[in-house]
Amino acid sequence: MKPLEIYVFEIVYEDCTDARPCIIAAAPVAGIVKVIRFSSQWSKFNRMTHLPIKRESYPEDFDAMGLDRDSYIDDKFVEVRVEMAMHDPNDPVGEVTGSIKKAIENWMGPFTTRE
Repeated sequence: MKPLEIYVFEIVYEDCTDARPCIIAAAPVAGIVKVIRFSSQWSKFNRMTHLPIKRESYPEDFDAMGLDRDSYIDDKFVEVRVEMAMHDPNDPVGEVTGSIKKAIENWMGPFTTRE
């Protein structure tokens, strides 16, 4: 697992525990990885604390993420155990690239500083 890769984890978000895509924010340390969670539950979207990631806004980079619908991320980092990944921890479902990477880093800071 490397920063900017996307994996699916069984994880709690808001009032729901389910499998959801997450961006790796920092390389795992001692079996724990820091992630940024995606959600597509737009009824809970808050433009003050969530960053929308919509296909129409990022048509050139959206498909690289491996997401099947418009989503948003929150402004919190969550630590999860690597074994909570719902698939091979060496095989990401996608990655954050290009204009989406830039938008996230403008909002949360560069990924190169995550520890």
